[in-house]
Amino acid sequence: MPWPDFTELTFGFAFLRELEQNYVLGGKFPKAPDFISQGAEATKGYDVEVTLDGSTPVFLQLKRSYVLVRNSAREIQDGLYAAPKVYRMNLHKNGKYRQHKALQGLEALGNAVYYVTSQIHTPKEFSDAYSAGTVVSQASVMFAPNEIVLPDDTKDHHVSFKPNDSFGYVYSKEPHPFERKFQSFDSWLPVG
Repeated sequence: MPWPDFTELTFGFAFLRELEQNYVLGGKFPKAPDFISQGAEATKGYDVEVTLDGSTPVFLQLKRSYVLVRNSAREIQDGLYAAPKVYRMNLHKNGKYRQHKALQGLEALGNAVYYVTSQIHTPKEFSDAYSAGTVVSQASVMFAPNEIVLPDDTKDHHVSFKPNDSFGYVYSKEPHPFERKFQSFDSWLPVG
């Protein structure tokens, strides 16, 4: 089960750079992105806070997804998907999923909160998306924390998905399907 061939920092930089240049009026965040420390991330849940309009905060948890490329993957063996590529976004189990619960709490207060994870695999795919300006629209997927309902806080859980599907799975011992709120990049942007 391979990681994509780029780092989370590289992915996050490319995503934020493109978000700023292509989706913020004037091509510049009105305030500097606020990256929090790793210690604070464990309790607050997010990696970075940005504003797209100068006043509305957007909280992002940036991730890379595993890329399942073999028919032996559980998701394929269990019949959830017919063939690879399937992507897996891991959730941190530390502190009984403290990070996930913190993100859900932020979202419950009415904030714009998103997991942003990769849905590409190779350095060429990444470079092509970066050059074409499609990191946000095609190389990334967004999930709202409250659409990811964990069956318990003691077992290992992850989210399994394929690009452009209208559903995903919270996967533990048994898969739990959920409807994806954000199937395209323009459906999650909090401002126009």
